[in-house]
Amino acid sequence: MKRIAPPFFMLVCASMLSGCIGTSSKVARANTATPGSTLWYTIDNPGGTTPVAF
Repeated sequence: MKRIAPPFFMLVCASMLSGCIGTSSKVARANTATPGSTLWYTIDNPGGTTPVAF
């Protein structure tokens, strides 16, 4: 009987790692706020979706 688990496990790990390689780690704009200052942010909604209450 052949053992399938080790090759299958290696294939799953390789596919998971290859997905991480494709993600971007660039920051659009660096944080230049001084420590202790208040930060404000907005959430863009270009698609016009409506919020859903759970």
